[in-house]
Parts: sequence; C-alpha cells; structure tokens
Amino acid sequence: MGRNIFCLESLWDNNIERKTCVLPLLELAEKACSIKFVHLTCNTVSEFKYNISLRPRGRSYGLLYLSFHGSEGNIHLHDKSVLDLQKLSEMLGTRFRGWALHFGSCSTLKGDEALIRKFMRETDIKLVTGYCKDVDWVESAALDLIIFRRIQEYKKLKSFLNFINSTYQDLVEINGFEGFS
Repeated sequence: MGRNIFCLESLWDNNIERKTCVLPLLELAEKACSIKFVHLTCNTVSEFKYNISLRPRGRSYGLLYLSFHGSEGNIHLHDKSVLDLQKLSEMLGTRFRGWALHFGSCSTLKGDEALIRKFMRETDIKLVTGYCKDVDWVESAALDLIIFRRIQEYKKLKSFLNFINSTYQDLVEINGFEGFS
C-alpha cells in the first residue's frame, strides 16, 4: 500500500488573509518526494464528516493527516467544536483500515495510552503518530515533512517508528512526538 496523504485541515485563526496552512508543506512533499496528496479544509463537524466520506479510494493512499489545533485527546475545529478520540473513532469507522494517521496538532496524543489503543482497535488504523505537547509550528512542520518522506520507505510501521525516534531524536524531543503501532 502506498502512503500518499489525505489531509484535513481547519483554519488556524480568524485572519483569513494570513493564509497559514499546511498546503505548502504538502506541495513540497509532492515536488521533492513524489508524494501525492488531497487537501481539504473543514471548520465544522458537518464539514469534517462530509470530507471524511470523500476519502481517496486508491490503494496508493494510506496516510491520514489531521491538521488542527489540539489538546489532550482532542482536535479543535475552527467553529470551537472539539472532537475527542471516541467521537473521531465513531466518525472514521473502519474506512481507514490499515492506514497510518498523523495528528498535526498540539497535545492530542498527551494522556492515556489506553484511549489511543482503543481508538486504533475501533478504527483498525495501524499507526497513530502526533504530539503530546504544544509545538512550534515550524519545528513540527519540519518533523511532519520528514514523517511524510520516511514513512514511504517502510512496510513495517514499528520499524518506521524506531527509525524516526533514533534518527531524529532532537526533533522528536523538541516536539514531544509520540507514535503507536
């Protein structure tokens, strides 16, 4: 299975002229690493549900990238809605079976590992990565890009995690990176 990227992203603030988004990061991954992507914005729960239903069907896709504000066990949409891991599990169902999921959000993976493992069992997602603390946008974007590139090289996701944790120790520590397979 390929690991092209299906990205959902919310607005980062109310300044819509600033254009802060992960699209340039995805474009760099496409140009430098030949990784295809789909990028959709969603700022409300109904948009999130709808966009999840648009998941690319091709076998070349295998990485779901959720780029939102976050807090312990949650992602935050622009309309102030909060989706916890249980609600996400219900929304995702098993449509991402066998995929990897990267939370590009602050602190979402902070907290109870049992809840993350439950989420993985319920969705049949094989790898969950993200951050367990508040991150600097540029530093986390650098690690996100590395993740996008390096995950392409691995069939065994546990080996991928071991590689990231050992090779990029400084970025892993700075960002509070966590991964579960």
